[in-house]
Amino acid sequence: MTSTSGETDPRVVRSRARVLDAVAYLLVEKGVRGVTVEAVMARSGVARATVYRHWPTRQELVLAGLRHLLPPPVPPIAVDGTLAQRLTSSLGELARQMSVEPWAHAIPALLEAARREPEIAAATARFVADRQAPLRAVLREAVEGGALPPVDVELALAELLGPFVYRRLITSEPLDEALCANVVEDFLRGHAARDTADAVAGLSSPGATAHDGPPTTVEG
Repeated sequence: MTSTSGETDPRVVRSRARVLDAVAYLLVEKGVRGVTVEAVMARSGVARATVYRHWPTRQELVLAGLRHLLPPPVPPIAVDGTLAQRLTSSLGELARQMSVEPWAHAIPALLEAARREPEIAAATARFVADRQAPLRAVLREAVEGGALPPVDVELALAELLGPFVYRRLITSEPLDEALCANVVEDFLRGHAARDTADAVAGLSSPGATAHDGPPTTVEG
């Protein structure tokens, strides 16, 4: 609804804000199953007809509430600095986003709902991909530029983010700067070690030699 001046009607803005605040509250306190039109109406004081006018289905209402909870996407990481610095910066921003309340409190309920509801699963995948994009770009550029050995970027993402997800969902330990630094250090050391090990394995494989020339042929 718009007024004759073309501006958005402030009554509509207020109603939408009350509904989104109510959905966000229910997501955090009750989980996705707790988001019903009746519960949103009771919490927000907005009429059923108004809720359905803006969000015709429950799924749309839930997704709007999730977007309302989400922190802004992670900004691109500056191209200067070492690979370790860029990885640490990117992980630090992701860690901050995973710790922002009330979004952080809603993550377990969202993941649980994503296993049952395809639309929420698809939206969750988009949310996650958007926020992983800067870290994915750092890894891809590092592989293409030779700063990292050839690695599967998606597996590398999982390797870097795994400790943060574990702390967020299992142990509730802080996602702090020390964790970021340790994860990056272990990641870079591990991939350097694997690169060296691959080279050693190649030298020790059948028919390989420790010099650059072709194998010596002994004539009988």
